[in-house]
Amino acid sequence: LVAPGYREKVRQLLYGLPHAAAVDETEQLRRNLDEMMDFNYLFTGALFLFGTALAFAIVFNTMTINVLERSREVATLRTLGMRRRTLAQILTIENVLTALLGVALGLPLGYQLAAYFSQIYSNEVLTLWFVIHPRTYALAILGILGVVLVSQIPSIRYVNRMDLATAAKERAG
Repeated sequence: LVAPGYREKVRQLLYGLPHAAAVDETEQLRRNLDEMMDFNYLFTGALFLFGTALAFAIVFNTMTINVLERSREVATLRTLGMRRRTLAQILTIENVLTALLGVALGLPLGYQLAAYFSQIYSNEVLTLWFVIHPRTYALAILGILGVVLVSQIPSIRYVNRMDLATAAKERAG
């Protein structure tokens, strides 16, 4: 550690040493690293937002198509007297179970893929330690379930508002 008033003098003395090519200050290196990390956090946050939007779009479209393809079946169940709440619960359970199956298949596959890419980019100069905390898995599972529950709201509203006579008469195309 060098007192602030002597920093320039120490730098000149270090440059005066034989074979001295550069002098790096710990504080300057720390500031540079902090700037790079700020950019890294911003970039990672943007990737997270794009990934979340993509997941929502995929899940939303899957839920909507599922209900639209089964509108005749849903209309028949409602015509036979099934309550809207019961039908919504059935759709929710079906969607959550499908999501959990996807998570059960996707998380191990994602882990293997991430470990593989980490291994590819590691070499004798740079070693990337591959670490995924259990909290990350919990947040991913909760996030997917949240997306499933939110994205099924329009489908359930559609089921509740559908014209039963028209939907029951429709033929699948």
